[in-house]
Amino acid sequence: MILTPHAVVGAALASGFGFSPGIALVAGFASHFVLDSLPHWDYKLLSHHKDKINPINDDIIINRKFLVDLVKLGLDFVAGISLAWLFFANHGLASNWAIMAGALGGVLPDFLQFVYIKTRIKSLGWVRRWHIYVHGSELEFRFPTTPLIFFLILFSALILGNWFFFIG
Repeated sequence: MILTPHAVVGAALASGFGFSPGIALVAGFASHFVLDSLPHWDYKLLSHHKDKINPINDDIIINRKFLVDLVKLGLDFVAGISLAWLFFANHGLASNWAIMAGALGGVLPDFLQFVYIKTRIKSLGWVRRWHIYVHGSELEFRFPTTPLIFFLILFSALILGNWFFFIG
């Protein structure tokens, strides 16, 4: 799944439940794997080298294609953080710090995967293995399933993060 819904859902959890920053970070982190277990679409990373035998051995090649991927990921990250701020900052049950911690927690597993792939630090291997496991089959979902799921997740997160607005 792209980074934007991960950030928005992490922020929504913080806002909707009034989490502290630490709990928000953990909730956002956990929500990443829940979202990734749903059928979804991932954009292709041009620098990603897939090991068809053992995905734990995938690699990301640092070259010109990586720079294109970095711009794509950067825009996705900024969109997610911006939407999280726009939807939930200054009017939720949680502090703005907690909302941003939830958003960052939501995208943290993908960053840790990158760190693992490039460094092979054994203590981060569980993130890569768990990520592969929750993704399950590598089914590709095409239009209209993908946009529908994307917008349902964002709409649900908006309601979750602002539920108090609807009852107050």
